[in-house]
Amino acid sequence: MASISEFNKNFKRMMEEMAAQQAADALQVSLDLAALVKLRIQESGQDASGVPFATYTTPYEKVRSNRGRQIEHFDFLFTGEAWRSFTPQVTAQSLGVVEMEVAFRGKNRAKAEGQYKKRGNFVTPTDEEIANTVAAYAETRINRLKKGLEGL
Repeated sequence: MASISEFNKNFKRMMEEMAAQQAADALQVSLDLAALVKLRIQESGQDASGVPFATYTTPYEKVRSNRGRQIEHFDFLFTGEAWRSFTPQVTAQSLGVVEMEVAFRGKNRAKAEGQYKKRGNFVTPTDEEIANTVAAYAETRINRLKKGLEGL
């Protein structure tokens, strides 16, 4: 059995490791949440409330159809370039807090802003997407903590 000083030393080391991991954890959570949002939009064309987005205009439906793209619902997917640019980025970090921005990058930011004007914030996550992501994150952190406590 470890002495109190050994326990404190190991516990401090474990907390330092968890703090060092916080930005990577926040990035993973953001990537997971962004993936769930993309999947919902691409598969169902629905907003965070479950309401279908407005359909494509008739001329744009023709363009999409001629290119073999689905026209049943809005999916913000033509070449995939815009969704590939929808990525998280750490904007600020301090002990215990990591601020992230998940946004469209580069020239796709302007495309997304046009869609925001038409459809509102179409990349808002659902409560379920948030809950599932938080649960997975919490489980990862708890397992890491349990592993660190082994042998203390």
